[in-house]
Amino acid sequence: MEDRDKLKALEKIQAEQDKFESIIQKLQAKYQPQQQEITELRKQLKESAARFEEIENMQAEHDVVVEMATLDREMAEETAEVLKTELEALKLKT
Repeated sequence: MEDRDKLKALEKIQAEQDKFESIIQKLQAKYQPQQQEITELRKQLKESAARFEEIENMQAEHDVVVEMATLDREMAEETAEVLKTELEALKLKT
């Protein structure tokens, strides 16, 4: 009688163990795609951060080019004014 009770208890424990193993397998099956998605999203985040940094560097280079072009234009305008003044002076002289 005692052995039967122990066997029933053992069978019950075995059934619960099988049930829990089944639940664990189902949870792992659900967890795996999410883990893969997280890995992919992290990879995309790194790529996006690298691209953003690259764009910032390009923007900084463009800003420098625009500033240099503006300075060149201002110097050309000043030179043109000086040359116009000299031309007027030479016209008056001649």
